[in-house]
Amino acid sequence: MKRSKKYLRVAVELITSQEEEHWVAELRSELRMRSGALYPILWDMLNAGYLEDGWVETPPRAPKGRFRRYYVLTDQGKSELGAAVRAHRTQARLAPSPRFRPATA
Repeated sequence: MKRSKKYLRVAVELITSQEEEHWVAELRSELRMRSGALYPILWDMLNAGYLEDGWVETPPRAPKGRFRRYYVLTDQGKSELGAAVRAHRTQARLAPSPRFRPATA
């Protein structure tokens, strides 16, 4: 399955992060990605079984709502997304550099 660059950016962040729980606000900040681009990717990963989600109640005086949603990588997600990231990195290493210009005869 071909993955978009944004999908792979999210996968890299999830795989390489030291955190177990991934919060949307932090992912948006780290990736500099809008919610409209991030949520569909997270939804696809959730439906594929790569992520599990949960809700945490925030303190009563917290701004913006009372619940926060987080995502956790599943074992399947670690395996599948890790393989997709490795495959992408391998392809990127094998691709010619944009600065490379073959010698002309």
